[in-house]
Amino acid sequence: MWRDREIEFHKSIPILKKYTQEEMNSVMFNYIWEHFPLLQKGFDRKIYPKARDSFFGHIGIAYYRYQLPQKVQDKINIADDYVKNEIINRFKKLEIESIDKWAIQYKQSMDELGVKKYTKSSIKGFFDELGLKVSSIVIDTIKSKL
Repeated sequence: MWRDREIEFHKSIPILKKYTQEEMNSVMFNYIWEHFPLLQKGFDRKIYPKARDSFFGHIGIAYYRYQLPQKVQDKINIADDYVKNEIINRFKKLEIESIDKWAIQYKQSMDELGVKKYTKSSIKGFFDELGLKVSSIVIDTIKSKL
């Protein structure tokens, strides 16, 4: 078993060396975005390491990542930072586009429950029910709109 992992690792090195930084960024982002759809609902520090480790397993370096040549390690580290930032930026864009819609949905759900006082904790609970990890700025903005 360890021998198979080692063979896979040595096969992946030439492929990783051929990738430009942009290609590495794209390959890593596309894999994580496709295989971990929960990250599309907000950056989650609990899910992202699992996604990154899954990607490393996918490209054959999970057990030997720190034995890669330094240039390849640097390329992977830069891609890792890129992917984190891209996920965060995409969700920020979604937050900006959806904040008014979310405020209306929240108000409607509170009206249905007969609640007239809007609190940050109830707004946070609303987003937890939707499965979204929104920033505190979004919660504050929605509270101020109501």
